[in-house]
Amino acid sequence: MLLFGHVGLTIGLARVLSREVDVRWVAVAAMLPDIIDKPLRYFIAPAFTQSNTRTVGHSLTIIAVSMVVVLLLRRTIRGAGVVALVLPLHLLLDSMWGPDLRVSLLWPWAGNRFPPLHEVGLLGLWNHLVHNLCDPVNFTGELGGMLVLGYLWRWCGLASAARRAQVWKTGMLTPMPLVAQSLPAPSGATASAQGEARSPRL
Repeated sequence: MLLFGHVGLTIGLARVLSREVDVRWVAVAAMLPDIIDKPLRYFIAPAFTQSNTRTVGHSLTIIAVSMVVVLLLRRTIRGAGVVALVLPLHLLLDSMWGPDLRVSLLWPWAGNRFPPLHEVGLLGLWNHLVHNLCDPVNFTGELGGMLVLGYLWRWCGLASAARRAQVWKTGMLTPMPLVAQSLPAPSGATASAQGEARSPRL
C-alpha cells in the first residue's frame, strides 16, 4: 500500500480509539517501515536489501522495538498507547504474511536473503507504483485512506491556514465549532411587537 492508504487509514483508526492522540506521531507510526526501508533500498544499502523496499523496517522485530520506545516516551507522546497499538497496522496493510515476504517479516531471525526486485531508475519506480495501484487491495486501501483524509480535512476545517498550523503545532484534530443559528421569533410575539411599535404614544 502507498502513502494515502497507510496515513489515512491509520489516522482514522487512531482517532476512533482516542480523541486526544497526537496525529503527528500517528502519521510517523503509519509510515515508519517505509521511512526506514526506502533510504536503505535507494541510498544506504541497495545491495543488502536486494533492491527490495520491504526489508528491515517491515520486520516484527523493528515494530516491537518501536512499540516499546513509544511506550517509554508516554510522557512526551500524547496518546502513546494508541500510537504503539497502530504501529503494526502498516505490516497488515502491506500483507507481510505472504510467503515471499516472510524473510522480511521475521528478520533477523530468518536471515537476510530478501527477495530481490529488479527495478532500475525512474522507470522501475514508475512500474512499481503502477503495479501497486493495479492491485485491487492496494487500490481500495488508497481510496479508503483518501476518503478518510478528505473527511477529516472538511470536518476539522483544515482549508484554513490557521487550523492547519494548529494541528502542526499541537497534533490535535478538533472539529469545526457549530455555528449557533438564531431562531426566528414566534409569529404571535412578532405581531405583538409590531402592534406596539405602531400604537401612538399618549
